[in-house]
Amino acid sequence: MPHIYTQNEVDTLIALCQKVLTPVLVQATMANIIALLAVSGMRIGEVLRLRPQDIHAPEFTVLVRANKHGPDRLIPLHPTTVNALAKYESSPYRQTVGPHLDGPLFVSTRGSDYQRATVEDHFRRIRAAANFTWEGPAPCLHDLRHSFATRQMIQAYTTDGGNPAARLSLLATWLGYSDPSPTYWYIQAVPELLALAAHRINTNTNTTTTME
Repeated sequence: MPHIYTQNEVDTLIALCQKVLTPVLVQATMANIIALLAVSGMRIGEVLRLRPQDIHAPEFTVLVRANKHGPDRLIPLHPTTVNALAKYESSPYRQTVGPHLDGPLFVSTRGSDYQRATVEDHFRRIRAAANFTWEGPAPCLHDLRHSFATRQMIQAYTTDGGNPAARLSLLATWLGYSDPSPTYWYIQAVPELLALAAHRINTNTNTTTTME
């Protein structure tokens, strides 16, 4: 069962990068990777394949280069996310090891691409330092993708005029699928989402009954 991170948990994990990891480049790299996974729903492999030119600052989008999961796609990013990535890419500690556009956005201290195993090992150390009481198995990086999808659906129910069906279709494209069916696997039946869905069903049922 994937873990759906709370905002407090995500904030804590990002903050702990500075306390758990060294040097500064590793701290900044992991903090930005965790944050980007949380706000974009991207796969960890997609994040590690990013190049600086994939971040389109004027349009606030990122080009996600696909591997085996389908075609490349553009997804929107909040301006604060784009600014944070630009700050990371232009920082002195990052420029000294990998300033070239054809190199990776997220670099190791040697200026090379990060291996997924290394990132996941760093994350396990950060997670342990958080000292949270997790329900079930300890959460992993990929659970941030589940968290993103679930939070998007909660927002669809709570926004005035929200359309959960339309959001689900958009979410499928956002996550890199041609139809919504695989997206259901990412959306977890957390109590908040179940309550919102039940309320929507009851409201629609009462409206229909009143009209009849």
